Amino acid sequence: MKKIISLICVLALCLGLLTVTAAAAENCGEGITWKLEDGVLTLSGTGATNEFVRNSDADSVNTPWWNQRGEITSIVVEEGIRELDNYTFYKCDKVTSVTLPSTLERIETRVFGG
Repeated sequence: MKKIISLICVLALCLGLLTVTAAAAENCGEGITWKLEDGVLTLSGTGATNEFVRNSDADSVNTPWWNQRGEITSIVVEEGIRELDNYTFYKCDKVTSVTLPSTLERIETRVFGG
């Protein structure tokens, strides 16, 4: 019986890890993906980020990493990304470093708001 319970626990942990990995593969713009690993939020691809919207009632934003923003300590925007829209890094208040690419043409004024 203990072996069965142990096996179920291991399977549950593995499924939990797969869920986190799948979430990290989400797009945050057409042709742009993101990952959060060891506190580093990395945006990769080409083009512009989505137009993120701030919900003033809940003071939240619809970025796919919103619920993980407290874990973000560094932001890396890789070569190929041309635009960062408003609220992209809203309330990421533990960030101590940001790396931006030479391909960046436009940064909206509220990218780092909050």
